[in-house]
Amino acid sequence: MTAPKSEPQQQPEESSQKLYRALVVDSGPIIKFQANDLNNSANAFYTVPGVLQEIKDAKARHQTLPFELKTREPSPESLTKIIEFARKTGDYPSLSSVDLQVLALVY
Repeated sequence: MTAPKSEPQQQPEESSQKLYRALVVDSGPIIKFQANDLNNSANAFYTVPGVLQEIKDAKARHQTLPFELKTREPSPESLTKIIEFARKTGDYPSLSSVDLQVLALVY
Protein backbone atom coordinates (compact mmCIF):
# COMPACT_ATOMS: atom_id res chain seq x y z
CA MET A 1 0.00 0.00 0.00
CA THR A 2 1.39 3.37 -0.94
CA ALA A 3 0.85 6.56 0.92
CA PRO A 4 -1.22 9.17 -0.87
CA LYS A 5 0.79 11.93 -2.43
CA SER A 6 0.33 15.25 -0.76
CA GLU A 7 -0.23 18.32 -2.83
CA PRO A 8 2.60 20.84 -2.65
CA GLN A 9 1.71 23.61 -0.27
CA GLN A 10 1.32 27.01 -1.79
CA GLN A 11 3.23 29.80 -0.19
CA PRO A 12 0.90 32.46 1.20
CA GLU A 13 0.95 35.60 -0.85
CA GLU A 14 2.38 38.61 0.89
CA SER A 15 -0.49 40.84 1.75
CA SER A 16 -0.43 44.58 1.81
CA GLN A 17 -3.20 44.49 4.39
CA LYS A 18 -2.37 45.93 7.75
CA LEU A 19 -2.56 43.75 10.83
CA TYR A 20 -5.07 46.06 12.54
CA ARG A 21 -7.72 48.46 11.31
CA ALA A 22 -6.70 51.00 13.98
CA LEU A 23 -4.37 51.29 16.96
CA VAL A 24 -4.67 53.54 19.99
CA VAL A 25 -1.23 54.88 20.89
CA ASP A 26 -0.12 55.80 24.41
CA SER A 27 2.88 58.02 25.12
CA GLY A 28 5.34 55.14 25.64
CA PRO A 29 6.25 54.42 22.00
CA ILE A 30 6.60 58.14 21.29
CA ILE A 31 8.77 58.91 24.33
CA LYS A 32 10.96 55.86 23.69
CA PHE A 33 11.25 56.66 19.97
CA GLN A 34 9.64 53.30 19.10
CA ALA A 35 6.92 54.63 16.81
CA ASN A 36 8.66 53.01 13.83
CA ASP A 37 7.85 49.64 15.41
CA LEU A 38 4.14 50.44 14.99
CA ASN A 39 4.40 51.68 11.43
CA ASN A 40 2.72 49.44 8.84
CA SER A 41 0.78 47.58 11.52
CA ALA A 42 -2.49 49.53 11.21
CA ASN A 43 -4.47 51.63 8.79
CA ALA A 44 -5.05 54.40 11.33
CA PHE A 45 -3.48 55.58 14.59
CA TYR A 46 -5.33 57.44 17.34
CA THR A 47 -4.58 58.93 20.72
CA VAL A 48 -6.15 61.31 23.20
CA PRO A 49 -4.92 64.91 23.53
CA GLY A 50 -3.60 64.19 27.03
CA VAL A 51 -1.04 61.73 25.65
CA LEU A 52 0.58 64.46 23.59
CA GLN A 53 0.59 66.76 26.63
CA GLU A 54 2.40 64.06 28.67
CA ILE A 55 5.41 64.18 26.36
CA LYS A 56 7.81 66.52 28.13
CA ASP A 57 10.98 65.77 26.15
CA ALA A 58 11.20 68.33 23.34
CA LYS A 59 12.99 65.92 21.01
CA ALA A 60 10.32 63.25 21.49
CA ARG A 61 7.52 65.81 21.22
CA HIS A 62 8.79 67.18 17.92
CA GLN A 63 9.88 63.98 16.25
CA THR A 64 8.35 63.16 12.91
CA LEU A 65 6.17 60.08 13.31
CA PRO A 66 6.09 57.57 10.46
CA PHE A 67 2.28 57.73 10.45
CA GLU A 68 -0.46 60.28 10.99
CA LEU A 69 -1.51 60.33 14.63
CA LYS A 70 -5.08 61.54 14.98
CA THR A 71 -6.45 62.78 18.29
CA ARG A 72 -9.90 61.88 19.54
CA GLU A 73 -11.81 62.19 22.76
CA PRO A 74 -13.48 59.04 24.12
CA SER A 75 -17.23 59.11 24.47
CA PRO A 76 -18.57 59.89 27.95
CA GLU A 77 -20.26 56.47 27.94
CA SER A 78 -16.97 54.68 27.24
CA LEU A 79 -15.17 56.64 29.94
CA THR A 80 -17.90 55.80 32.45
CA LYS A 81 -17.67 52.07 31.60
CA ILE A 82 -13.88 52.07 31.96
CA ILE A 83 -14.00 53.90 35.30
CA GLU A 84 -16.63 51.48 36.62
CA PHE A 85 -14.56 48.49 35.54
CA ALA A 86 -11.32 49.94 36.95
CA ARG A 87 -13.04 50.42 40.30
CA LYS A 88 -14.26 46.81 40.28
CA THR A 89 -10.77 45.48 39.57
CA GLY A 90 -9.10 47.79 42.09
CA ASP A 91 -6.99 49.49 39.38
CA TYR A 92 -8.71 52.86 39.55
CA PRO A 93 -6.37 54.48 42.13
CA SER A 94 -3.30 53.67 40.04
CA LEU A 95 -4.65 54.95 36.71
CA SER A 96 -4.22 58.54 35.62
CA SER A 97 -6.93 60.50 33.88
CA VAL A 98 -5.02 60.06 30.60
CA ASP A 99 -4.74 56.29 31.18
CA LEU A 100 -8.50 56.11 31.64
CA GLN A 101 -9.07 58.15 28.48
CA VAL A 102 -6.76 55.92 26.43
CA LEU A 103 -8.56 52.81 27.69
CA ALA A 104 -11.93 54.41 26.98
CA LEU A 105 -10.84 55.21 23.44
CA VAL A 106 -10.02 51.55 22.94
CA TYR A 107 -13.37 50.54 24.43
